[in-house]
Amino acid sequence: MNYTALKLSVLLLLFISCSPRNESGVNDDNKTINTKIGKVDFEATDSNTWNLLLTFDQNIILKIIDNDEDLEYIFPTNAPIPIQDVNATSYRSKNDEHAINIMIRPEKCLPESNYTVTVQLINNTSNEINSYEGCGNYRGQAAINGVWILNSINGNTISSERKKPNIQFDVANKKVIGYSGCNMYKGNLEIKDSSILLNSLTVTENSCPDDNLEPQYLEFIKSKDLTFNLNSNILTIKGGNQQYIYKRLE
Repeated sequence: MNYTALKLSVLLLLFISCSPRNESGVNDDNKTINTKIGKVDFEATDSNTWNLLLTFDQNIILKIIDNDEDLEYIFPTNAPIPIQDVNATSYRSKNDEHAINIMIRPEKCLPESNYTVTVQLINNTSNEINSYEGCGNYRGQAAINGVWILNSINGNTISSERKKPNIQFDVANKKVIGYSGCNMYKGNLEIKDSSILLNSLTVTENSCPDDNLEPQYLEFIKSKDLTFNLNSNILTIKGGNQQYIYKRLE
């Protein structure tokens, strides 16, 4: 096991003792509940033995195939916890019978999956831990989640002589941060259908060279008419007669 993998395992184990309780009272027999879930924001699986569905504002549902029996565990979704030193995001939750710890790491897993996922299911009575590993992706609007590097403006490729501007979307927390070509910026994020709006942007105040892209870039992302289109790992953002194309950071 490499150092990063060991670190992730230790972090997940530490979360066991401090996972928040669910005070709303999930069904006592939550292993075989037939439940309906709205839009899915994140999905993960190993294709054979388990499947995870997550909605930012509703539930986490873990389905496990055990001796040809489908078991289902349901938890309320809590706010994600960024794990900065290993570039990962954690979700943890608890119901009357079990706790769940999920670690999502941006790392190519399969050709069609951009995240590696580790899940731990803990029995609240016996403290027995079952671990699962697989691959996952954000779905729907949440697929914009992650870091995107600016590749071109209106068809003109961005020079790589300097660090390229980038943008990172945190859809669950409705936040955005990024690098504008000289300074760092952050703000609030609103997404509706294919429209995107960045509000309350604040920018650091470093001294910048005259030939940097920052003024043009900041003016663009502050536009009120931005729309986006996502095609695999290519993100196109349009506003007025401007078109900015980003590539996902892998």
